[in-house]
Amino acid sequence: MARLTESLPATGDDARRPLVSAIIPTRNRQGVVPVAVRSVLRQTYRPLELVVVDDESLPAVSLDGLQSGDVPVRLVRLDPAEGAGPARNRGVREAAGRLIAFLDDDDEWRPDKIERQVAALTAAGDGVAGVDCGYEMWDGRRLHSRYRPDPGRDLRTALLSHPTMCPSAVMLRRESFLAADGFDASMQRAEDWDLWVRIADRADVQAMPEVLVDRRFHDPPPDVNLASYRRIVEVLQLRIDRLDGERRRRVDATHQLNLGVLLARSGERAEARRALLRAWRLQPRGIRPLVQLGRTMVGDRAWERLAAALRPARAAFSDGWRGRPRRGSRAGVR
Repeated sequence: MARLTESLPATGDDARRPLVSAIIPTRNRQGVVPVAVRSVLRQTYRPLELVVVDDESLPAVSLDGLQSGDVPVRLVRLDPAEGAGPARNRGVREAAGRLIAFLDDDDEWRPDKIERQVAALTAAGDGVAGVDCGYEMWDGRRLHSRYRPDPGRDLRTALLSHPTMCPSAVMLRRESFLAADGFDASMQRAEDWDLWVRIADRADVQAMPEVLVDRRFHDPPPDVNLASYRRIVEVLQLRIDRLDGERRRRVDATHQLNLGVLLARSGERAEARRALLRAWRLQPRGIRPLVQLGRTMVGDRAWERLAAALRPARAAFSDGWRGRPRRGSRAGVR
């Protein structure tokens, strides 16, 4: 990976209110990027600047009508396209802030996101590389999922199993980003996961269990997901190999389970079954590998029919369980 180097530009005049640089990389999403831009301009925190990096969109991105009097907005165009990681790296080089906050072009920040994160990072002290917050994932107008980071997490270990953080929810100290050499330009996907691992090797990222970001749900093609997952597991393997026996088995089981699911979605069912069996052998008490293995055996359509047939019974069992008297309650004492 090429090393990301540069001289630090000037920072904000007031050290107590550091300049924050918001960076939005975008490519061919002219319909959604204005929403992301407006969510930056609505932030309650100042001083703030915005750098939008257009990764050779066709037609080119225009920010007409999206300027703000007290938030400088710059548009940088890459030609030819370089990818999301290099686009974010370019945004950092163009930015002047001591604090860097990334935003995907189809996500939105809630108005106090930057205000809350600057306060948390200031209170955390210089030994912390950054902060990340919670988010809600939306599938159209339907809430798909909600995530809040665990303040008690062991970040370095957690990142060996799961990405844990997403760019739109993270604020980093500029020096921490540069010390980790930024995003790996050779990675087309999971480049953010790779960066979080390298940052966590040096310092902690504080978790804020507050939902401050709205994300748009989208699921890339199965073969793309599979290729990127295999690549990131290769990147993580040396760190995984250093874990003690039980933790290593747990992490390896997680990756085998995930690979099994992705292989099945890609139509590679025989290899998927082998991965799921490896996951089960590593963690024999785990039920999920066996469930997924059953799904690969009967096929997705039959599995969905079975799940639909069992749904009323599951609902009745759940309702009956909730209706049982609590242990020690007056109704339960005879």
